[in-house]
Amino acid sequence: MKPEPMNIAVSVSKYYLPYTYVMLHSLLKNNACPIDVYVLHRELCPADFDFLRTLTHTHPLVINDCRLSEDQIPLSADDNAAPAAPESLFYLSIPRILPADLPRILYLDSDVIVNAPLSALYAADLTHHMLAACQTASGIADGVLLFNLDCDASWEPFFLQKELSAVLPLDPKVYNLPARTAYTAHNLHYETVRTQAAIVHFCGSKPWEGNCFHCDIEQLWWDYAKDVPFYEDLMEQNDGQCHILLCEDWANNRYSGDTGYTGFVVLSDGTFVMDSYGHWDKEFSQSWQGSDGIGYNVKTDLCYIKQAKFKLADVIGESAIAVKDVTLDLSEVKLTERGQTVQLTATVAPKNATNKQVNFSSDREEVATVDEEGKVTAKADGTAVVTVTTVDGNKTAICSVTVEIPKDPTPDPDSKPDPTPAPKPSVPDNQESTTDSTMTVGSEQKSGKGIYRITGTRKTVTFVKPLNDKNTSFNVPASVKLADGRYKVTAIDKNAFKNNRKLKKVTIGNKVTKIGAGAFSGAKNLKAITIKSKLLKSVGKNALKGIHKKCTIKVPKTKLTAYKRLLKKKGQKASVKITK
Repeated sequence: MKPEPMNIAVSVSKYYLPYTYVMLHSLLKNNACPIDVYVLHRELCPADFDFLRTLTHTHPLVINDCRLSEDQIPLSADDNAAPAAPESLFYLSIPRILPADLPRILYLDSDVIVNAPLSALYAADLTHHMLAACQTASGIADGVLLFNLDCDASWEPFFLQKELSAVLPLDPKVYNLPARTAYTAHNLHYETVRTQAAIVHFCGSKPWEGNCFHCDIEQLWWDYAKDVPFYEDLMEQNDGQCHILLCEDWANNRYSGDTGYTGFVVLSDGTFVMDSYGHWDKEFSQSWQGSDGIGYNVKTDLCYIKQAKFKLADVIGESAIAVKDVTLDLSEVKLTERGQTVQLTATVAPKNATNKQVNFSSDREEVATVDEEGKVTAKADGTAVVTVTTVDGNKTAICSVTVEIPKDPTPDPDSKPDPTPAPKPSVPDNQESTTDSTMTVGSEQKSGKGIYRITGTRKTVTFVKPLNDKNTSFNVPASVKLADGRYKVTAIDKNAFKNNRKLKKVTIGNKVTKIGAGAFSGAKNLKAITIKSKLLKSVGKNALKGIHKKCTIKVPKTKLTAYKRLLKKKGQKASVKITK
């Protein structure tokens, strides 16, 4: 005989859709029975339900679309004239809108984690009870509600907001444990919660927002989130940071508090870097008494951390994997302008080496310098050798850098000036007049749909920005025509398309060698970038930060491997594709 399904209701908005997915995943992971989910909403589209139904691939799950009409949305509070309630109060409509043949249904908030089987809860004896819920001193704790729809009682729209005696009480430490008070009120840590709590409720601040702290219990939410297909997106929306508590004094007085919160980032070599966001001043490390002179006498036990670094292998005792070799993507380069740059990329072998940290150096900094990221900058004529050295094992690789800056032609001393100056070319009425004095290095000129800055005596320019930000597509050309002739476009300036929300497509011409920092940052609708240039050597920090997560970057076939390295970690999401 086919088992009866467990009926689950959940209220969902567009914002809570991915977090509802995590909640349902935790439910399915801990409950093997068939489950029918009734999704209460007012704004979801078919694509949203297709997203939720991907959960059905691994579990006997049915997703039911329960869109509430305007007259079905409950009113908020106790005033019938009050505005329509948010999704968090949609559970008030459950007895009126769900199928009449459902004997009972369990309502779960989207911000809960189901951490154990719910069969005992779902089968609770509800005879003569309208519902089962956790009760607090202030009344019923919503978020987890088991409805007895067979009950003959009158289901009023606001019955849950009234004081009820006919409620089957549940243990809040098991079936609706608030993460924010688990430690402070019950002295419960992660390990205890992980093994004893069936439902944990992350009410208030949320684990995915990156600005909350529930002692160590928010890790439970991430335990389940890491198994969903969009886990990386959840992490990236925190900008690669989390918050942890360094030290806490829970003494019951107004001087009690914490050191502040610490953000941490993980470097490519596996080093954790922690920077404190706040700390107690020295004056707080003393005994305190109440205003009446008696009582508290509590000394704070807080610490001060400005910055700390440690290796994961050092913490968990893993055996270190030694570096065997290092290579550079370029063995020699030639630069022809003072200030011109080229990016060197080091590859450490093996790929799983414990310490991949490297240092760059130049043997002739008067000719060319190199920064800690491997960016080489031309200074003066000559040849310099740039060396990359691994911290582990002192393995090295070199690149020869030649700087040859063309000299201005020297005038012939025997030549005589032409007594008759050549006439100036006429300028069409629809074109701005540009004198020779304006065509100097550093001056900005308009051409076509863009603004360009003259960058060299050999008629090269940098694309500065478009004339307006209303175009959905833009072509950075290989060259532009200015007043005194044609100029090669060899660079895209920093922040050139920053926060351009209209831009969807960009083509980059075949003479571009450099893309500046933040060039496309914030262009959230940019879905297609075509790079025609085979000369690209440098891409600045965060050049691609904030572009569309499904953007495709098309590059020349012969440069696919090199450009993947060059464009790596420029701020774009992992879902951005680089293809030929």
